[in-house]
Amino acid sequence: MAEFFEKMDLHGVTMMVQDWGGPIGFAIAEKYPDRIDGFVIGNTWAWPLERTGHKVFSTLMGGWPGQFAAWCCNGVVRFFLSQGMERNLSDAELAMYLAPFAQRDARTPTHVFPAQLWDADVFLQDVYAGLPMLSEHPALLVWGLADFAFKEPERSRFERLFTKHKTVLLENAGHFIQEDAPEEIATAIIAWHPATNRKQAHFGE
Repeated sequence: MAEFFEKMDLHGVTMMVQDWGGPIGFAIAEKYPDRIDGFVIGNTWAWPLERTGHKVFSTLMGGWPGQFAAWCCNGVVRFFLSQGMERNLSDAELAMYLAPFAQRDARTPTHVFPAQLWDADVFLQDVYAGLPMLSEHPALLVWGLADFAFKEPERSRFERLFTKHKTVLLENAGHFIQEDAPEEIATAIIAWHPATNRKQAHFGE
């Protein structure tokens, strides 16, 4: 991702981060803070695991139980699809999400991200240590209240970290906020984003 950022010579970026996109995105932003205009922060985190529930989840889903569940019945993907959204996917949507993992060989790596919640401790420590350099960047938090993974403690920490933040609570959204509340998120971004506001002010004149 850092190589992509460099190859595209990106500047003036408003970065949206959610789930693993949080620590990955913030790590890139810490490398290029002057190229970042702001953040849209969904349900995510950016520090080593602290809550017992997260550690147990990473140990089980990222360990041999998760590996076996992935191999035998695509269990990791099916778990996230069933627990991560408040709305029910249509048959066509479900088929789309499962299609890349039709073959067992493709399913095995799906346990890696859960495992890395615990195993990437050093990386997460580095990301968290660098967050203060980003604290003056504007941030919009769009936060699903029905998330099984990241809840009020994570949201509150981001609100404390980013002094120029606005929070929009998504009452009927779970972990995958993009599936549960796409229109609410788009509306919130349009209302908040400085470039959009400048255009609206110009047209108003």
